[in-house]
Amino acid sequence: KEKDAWKIYAIQKPAAGLKAESSPPAVPAKSAQVALVKQSMRDFIISINNKSMEHFRSTVSQLWQKQYTTEKLNQAFKVIIDSGVNWSVLNDLDPVIVSDPVVDKDGVLLLEGHYPTKPGRVYFKQKYIYEGVAWKLLGFNIEVM
Repeated sequence: KEKDAWKIYAIQKPAAGLKAESSPPAVPAKSAQVALVKQSMRDFIISINNKSMEHFRSTVSQLWQKQYTTEKLNQAFKVIIDSGVNWSVLNDLDPVIVSDPVVDKDGVLLLEGHYPTKPGRVYFKQKYIYEGVAWKLLGFNIEVM
């Protein structure tokens, strides 16, 4: 339900064959993991450049959107927003995923790694859940060392 109206969130044709109801979604292929990280980082950078986390928030999971307003995300990432750093350089780089991703018992996929930047590296931890028909961002941590 959005703005007092019901909207379709997702339509998906069930797969043929037998499947256990309680089984978590499969870990996506390495190329899909890289694509998830890159897209999340692109969305984050768009918001940093706009000095508002509104765009970023619109792309994350419904669960995360319910927990954090745009204003709360602006506060959480204020130091990065105010830093004046050009994060757009990351758009041209492929992230290096160093974790061995698994989907935990709660259906959360954790992707950890870094971008090959110099002189310091940009490290990330991104959490995803499967909502509707796609993996959606649930948690986002970024550090520069």
